[in-house]
Amino acid sequence: MHFGCDGKLAWFSLSQAGAIALAVLPEDNEGLIDHLRAIHGVVVAIFFEELTDGKVRVSMRSKNEVVDVCAICKEFGGGGHVLAAGARVPGTLSEVEKRIVEKACAAIERNT
Repeated sequence: MHFGCDGKLAWFSLSQAGAIALAVLPEDNEGLIDHLRAIHGVVVAIFFEELTDGKVRVSMRSKNEVVDVCAICKEFGGGGHVLAAGARVPGTLSEVEKRIVEKACAAIERNT
């Protein structure tokens, strides 16, 4: 788990290697993002999951409508609604994580 934007952003990532080593099933990840969002001070939570097709599944949640996670995901070909959105983004886990975290931090700083 990582924190950024003065504790207003929290995220975690699951690589393919990690998923294999831990024998993680897709359904094992459901609801984990809500634990990040529940942390005091966190406004936006993100889960990054490396997929086998060269993409990264991004799930985003916001506690506050002033940070529209759907707008961020739309920039990467995804969608959803203001408080919950997602995308499947081509690239490596580390590069997608960096790009999304930068966008999320900018949105948090601009709107909170």
